[in-house]
This record gives sequence, structure tokens and C-alpha cells, in this order.
Amino acid sequence: LQALLEQYVAPEVAEVLLASDADLTTGLGEVKKATVLFADIRNFTGMVQDLELPVLRDFLNEFFQLFTETIFEYRGTVDKFMGDAVLAVFGALIELDNASLTAVETALAIRERFDDLKEDWQQRDDFFSTIDLGFGITRGEMFMGNVGSARRLDYTVIGAEVNIAQRLASKATNAEIYITEQVRKDLAWQQGDDQEVKLEYLGKKSLKGVQYEVPTYNILGIEVPQGGSSTLSEHD
Repeated sequence: LQALLEQYVAPEVAEVLLASDADLTTGLGEVKKATVLFADIRNFTGMVQDLELPVLRDFLNEFFQLFTETIFEYRGTVDKFMGDAVLAVFGALIELDNASLTAVETALAIRERFDDLKEDWQQRDDFFSTIDLGFGITRGEMFMGNVGSARRLDYTVIGAEVNIAQRLASKATNAEIYITEQVRKDLAWQQGDDQEVKLEYLGKKSLKGVQYEVPTYNILGIEVPQGGSSTLSEHD
């Protein structure tokens, strides 16, 4: 069970879960409020067409390793890899003071590290100058638990907010981080003297498969007052 858990969360988080009284093996699952982070690569189709498959495999392995390490660092859960995309959940298996803020901090950290990864791969093949990232972060109620057949189960999250996160990520370019109104409210609640999340309102976006327009904001960065220190800053 510990080996299985460590595919989703950091080893220290797995230890906490195993030490708790939570029933981690139930197939029923539960409906819970959590924050979802979805990120995918722009121009992945071009990668598949133009790159040799061993090169594509090596890049994706490094890409997913970067995501996994960063998500675990911020105590999130890796739900799944989907070809060119990653789905992560915050505040689900373990409680966080502000899951939405943690998800934003994670996205900013991934963005910064992805820039380094991209620069490294550009030196091997100029094609990598054409790739990009998009992020979507949402928060709301969703089902979390095992879904599948009697022969194969998959622990996952299902709900409207998961779909919205995916659609927002598909709209984002230049490694932009799009968030919903609920996430913005969570960030406003966290604002204090030690840091300020800078964002811009993008208006209401029409998303495929969503029956209403979604108020959307773009994260510009986290500003720390003079005298403080932070590794997170505005994106160029």
C-alpha cells in the first residue's frame, strides 16, 4: 500500500496517510472540496510528428519528473499523466491551509523550472523553442476515489471543476496560469503583509463543454514586500 501511495504523493505524505485512520482502500470514494491543477504542453502534436520517438520519450520522462517532484514538494497529489498533460490535486488526501494558494505556488515553480528544461532541450534540438505550457487551476466539489472495473481500478477525481481546469489550460499560452473566481477568492483571503498574489482579470471565457461563461483571471506572480524573499516572481 505504501508503494502504491508513493506513486501519487511524496513518501513523507504517504507515511502520514498510512499512520492515519483513513480507509485508503475503499472503492466507494467520497465527494470533497479540493483544488485542481491541470497543465499541458502546447504543440505536442508537432512533437509527435517531428521528433524521433526515443527523443520524445526522453523529453516526456524529464517533463513528468519535473512535475512530480514539484507537486510532491508542495504536498499535492499527482492524479494522472495524460499524454502531454498532468493533473494534480491539492487539499484532497491531506489538508492544506490554503490549497488554492499552494496550487498557484506550485504552478509558478513548475513554470520557472520548465523554462530551464526547455532551454536545455533547445540546445539539443531547436524544435523545442516552439513548445509552450498552459495551466488551469479550479476549486470546487468533486468525486475522489477508485473508478474502474473489477480487474482494474484507478484512483482519480471527477467533476465539473476538473473539466474546467482542463479547458482553461487549453486556452492558456506562454505558460500563463488561468484561475477561476473561487480560486481568486481563496487567494484574496490569504493576502497579508508577507506576500501579495498579482493577477489580471481576463473576463468571462466560453469553454468547450461548459454551459456557462467562466470568469477567468491570469496569475502574474507573487510579490514579496521589500525586505522579504521569494523564489516566485512575475513571468516575463
